[in-house]
Amino acid sequence: MSLTVEELYNKWPYPKVSFLDLCFAKVDQAELPLLSYESCYEGTYGSLAGAVKKPRILVVGCGTFEAVAVQKANPSAEIFAIDLSDSSLNQLKRTLKIFRLTDRVNIQKKDFLSVDGKFDYIIATGVLHHFENPQTAFNHLASLLEDKGVARIMVYSAFGRSFIYEMKKYFSLLGADAPKKIKKIVELLPAGHPYKIYFYLYSDTKNDSGIADGFLHPVDNPFTALSLEKALEQAGLEFGFSLQSHIDMPENLKAKIAEQGTYWRQMQIIDALSLLRENFRFVLRKKGFLESAQPGKMIWHPLLKGVKKNLYSRILGKSIYVNTHLDLKGFTDAEIFALQKAKFILKE
Repeated sequence: MSLTVEELYNKWPYPKVSFLDLCFAKVDQAELPLLSYESCYEGTYGSLAGAVKKPRILVVGCGTFEAVAVQKANPSAEIFAIDLSDSSLNQLKRTLKIFRLTDRVNIQKKDFLSVDGKFDYIIATGVLHHFENPQTAFNHLASLLEDKGVARIMVYSAFGRSFIYEMKKYFSLLGADAPKKIKKIVELLPAGHPYKIYFYLYSDTKNDSGIADGFLHPVDNPFTALSLEKALEQAGLEFGFSLQSHIDMPENLKAKIAEQGTYWRQMQIIDALSLLRENFRFVLRKKGFLESAQPGKMIWHPLLKGVKKNLYSRILGKSIYVNTHLDLKGFTDAEIFALQKAKFILKE
């Protein structure tokens, strides 16, 4: 008999964070701007005009660590972090204590569908596809968002994870109901077997928590780009901007895909061609509240104050030089474009 979602994460809190990890833990400075409310708001509405100074943030399915990074990226925010797993929340409490952030995050054991109130910024990373009916989760998310709120989402790709789902079926047929059993089965596979290669290349197989999350989860309802578009439409939500990492493809193919219309139609093709390389990552907003962006001055992201070094941008797929001591007028248009895409600079 499979475990419930709560039982799974009580047994294997995710992600695994050891004491040694915490002793040397650092939150990647280059990733913080993309996790901030300001970046998601500016990327969605075109400028910071109308953004609230002290946003209410909800972190859904926060696990053992995410709320720490969220607080670092949003130091002035009121943050609420929820999860079903006591084990995960207890680990998070210990982590917050080590980072001296205990009083900066409100932690609650709660099912997402029971949350009420309004939030300026909702973060749901790897959560909404784990509902029996993901549409219900998207509908509820829409009801919690302020009119000009934003939500940062990651959901599984049906194409991108198809190999994992085939492996899950294989492990299930052989009665592998624990990470230890899965590892033993993988060891029995012949050298060079695709499942064996993929298993060891999959980053989450480094520990039991990652294996349980990837291969033993009782509820997985992944999306195609078009089914995701439909879910957002039914919930009264719409695409804000993309958080996908840089996608390499020939220019002629890129031009052909660009002819296909909406963002989601383009992503459907990219994903089906196995060019996405990750799950769907994007920011969304409620329908009907987008206004014309007003002209505004470009400024360095406040989180990068005093930075003078190369920072790697996951979205750009490369490092870019950041020197917040310099006036942005000295940068070329191409450099400004790259800095803005990475959210190292924002429009006021």
